[in-house]
Amino acid sequence: MLILAFDTATDRLAVALGRNKEILSEANIIAPREHMERLLPTIDSLFGQYKVKPADLDAIIVGLGPGSFTGVRIGVSTARGLAQGLGKRIVGIATSDCLAFGLEWDGKIACVMDAKRGEVYASFYQSTGKETKRLTDNKIFAPQDFCRMVEQYKEDKVLLAGDALFSYGELFKSRLGSKIQFASLDDWYPKAGNLIRLFFDESVQKTNDLAEVKPIYIRLSQAEEVWKKRQSERTEKVVMDNMTTEDIREALKIEKSLFPSPWNQWMFKAEIKKKRSSCFVARIEGVMVGYAILNYLEKEGHLMNLAVVPEYQKRGIGGVLLTRLMKVAMQNGVRRIILEVRSSNLSALRLYRKFGFQEIGVRKKYYTETGENGLILWTGDISLQRFRERLYLIEKELEAKLEVIDDTLV
Repeated sequence: MLILAFDTATDRLAVALGRNKEILSEANIIAPREHMERLLPTIDSLFGQYKVKPADLDAIIVGLGPGSFTGVRIGVSTARGLAQGLGKRIVGIATSDCLAFGLEWDGKIACVMDAKRGEVYASFYQSTGKETKRLTDNKIFAPQDFCRMVEQYKEDKVLLAGDALFSYGELFKSRLGSKIQFASLDDWYPKAGNLIRLFFDESVQKTNDLAEVKPIYIRLSQAEEVWKKRQSERTEKVVMDNMTTEDIREALKIEKSLFPSPWNQWMFKAEIKKKRSSCFVARIEGVMVGYAILNYLEKEGHLMNLAVVPEYQKRGIGGVLLTRLMKVAMQNGVRRIILEVRSSNLSALRLYRKFGFQEIGVRKKYYTETGENGLILWTGDISLQRFRERLYLIEKELEAKLEVIDDTLV
């Protein structure tokens, strides 16, 4: 069986020709933004070495990413075109699998690829030295949040591989120290020879149908994100109101859908009745889409709960609720606000950081139902002018996409 394999997801153009499990020839060329010009000539060069023609191929294997949007598109479209034109079998394999399954390591492996825009793609694996198994799908992280994920594997030293190490290696070293080890430099990029070996490995997830061989993007391209933002920038009307005991039943449904250990009705009732608690709900077209609860005593505020239904997350509802709570806190002389959040709740962490919350500690195994750590965040002094300016700018940003009707003042 004659096999052609290539990966174009990184700055390295990786191409290999194999017969069954034997790698006949392999080319690994650092060619940033040159994959379009160099892929087919490199393939022709390997064919020439062994005097074979495209028609002699039995299968074409391509790395699906994640990685460079343009690079992955070039590789996948080329593979699909060759397979369709020649009537040959096509197989797609994740670029991260190509990296991980080629490493010799006994323990956890993290493949971490540069996603640009200050983020990384990462997936985790467990290897015994003889067998490797993927533990997580590829996800996108801020580098600091990737470090948190590595720290979750307390008992293991984690081997890191991937081109994100060029950009964030020093950060990972300073944050994780002896918790990690870097793979050899040559293993920071995928090798097409590994794709051929994985073709024969039944434990590796593969895409075998021409129609299903598609790039692994994880997120939209920058152009697609701009288009989506423009499409979504249509003002929605959000009604803010004080939470009453009549809202508890609706809030409980949201709690149970979001949290492993949800609040019960008595917890909501207790906060609603307290004079030093502010409990707000957000509604769109009469339906509750979120709520937030702040408890405060003298100059200290505690954000007790903040929830937004999944279909309305990342649309500004959490920001509207948090803005209202912050204003109430300021009006009542609160100087600092503290909260706890799961270390894995990345969307919540992004929201809180936007509002100026900073991590000041960790409560080990705070969430008893999962054993997950709770991060302690606080604002510092919210009476300072710089904090008020931050809140003003956030409020103006929210006003651009949401029409907020505040009935909490009625």
